[in-house]
Amino acid sequence: MNVLVSQVVPRSVVSKLGVSQAANNFCFNLFENNCFSEMVSFVPNNVTYKIDNDFDDGVKYFQCRRFRHVGFGFSLNILITSFQIASYLSKKEKIWFYNVSPSNFLAILILRLFFRKNVYIIMADYTPTKKKCSIQYFLGEIIKSTRGIVSLSGRTVFNHHNFKVKAGITPISTISKETVDCINDRSFLLSGRLDDSTGLDLAIDVFKELPEIELYITGNMSQKYLEKISRIQNIQYLGNMGYEDFMKILTSVPISLSLRNPEYRKNENNFPSKILEAFAQNRIVLSSVEYSEIEDFKYFICKYSFDSLTEVVNSIVKMPEEKLLIYTNHKESLKLNFSEFAWQQIVKEVETK
Repeated sequence: MNVLVSQVVPRSVVSKLGVSQAANNFCFNLFENNCFSEMVSFVPNNVTYKIDNDFDDGVKYFQCRRFRHVGFGFSLNILITSFQIASYLSKKEKIWFYNVSPSNFLAILILRLFFRKNVYIIMADYTPTKKKCSIQYFLGEIIKSTRGIVSLSGRTVFNHHNFKVKAGITPISTISKETVDCINDRSFLLSGRLDDSTGLDLAIDVFKELPEIELYITGNMSQKYLEKISRIQNIQYLGNMGYEDFMKILTSVPISLSLRNPEYRKNENNFPSKILEAFAQNRIVLSSVEYSEIEDFKYFICKYSFDSLTEVVNSIVKMPEEKLLIYTNHKESLKLNFSEFAWQQIVKEVETK
């Protein structure tokens, strides 16, 4: 029996509360596809909305808001939640945390030092630091003290004796059964977190100069960018969408963009969750990063620059359909590398080493 400690909220309130859709989906996909026997949630600190255990999703939610959730009251609420969740988990055998963060590290320390529990980590987007007087370094030391790690990035320099890499999960039920045999248009989609680090400014600058090519954008967009695209006819902003609505857009736009700005250190070890999501729907992908974690897949790569992105976008638009179809139909590679069965195997390997 093993348990996954996440920081999720019920699926029905994700867009309302502004938490990470990708992280929420990832953890629910692991739990709902039997990679873990149980899932509990350390409700994200920024959520003041009351999350109780009446949601019919099988998750046990821990959220203390006894005190006003600011300043010292904020710290007291997190402290109480840490002790509550550690007490509950002390009866469990194998405990997996999705990420180590300033909010959940105390619960991990209590479980490791006082209850002597086996704690494992699923590590997402962690960037090591040599600055010993920093929270990031402290969290890294906690990660090193655990029994094993599955990293979502294969490019991290993090060292651990029991370390595996698995970039994401794509349940077989979510992989399109259809085969793409024609591509009706050459429109593009940019989705997820929308800011300079994920290429929003670059995408706008490029597609503004390519008025014949449609760009659709979904996610939370700041007023600065809304004003920037307001007069650009071929760029359509669709807002922050719920999961089902987003999937309708994803399956209707043939080419997905993944643009990570290398100037941002947080992008050094990011994992390609959005790319896997696009692959599952047979989408064509254009990425500014060449990911070692998905080396078995065919996708387009560009440098993170105006000229390179413009050149590759134009080449995709002009490419004959028979050549472009090679970049679709990813189902067999997804099943082999990222299905629930691949995750069940890697979790078992880490736990038994």
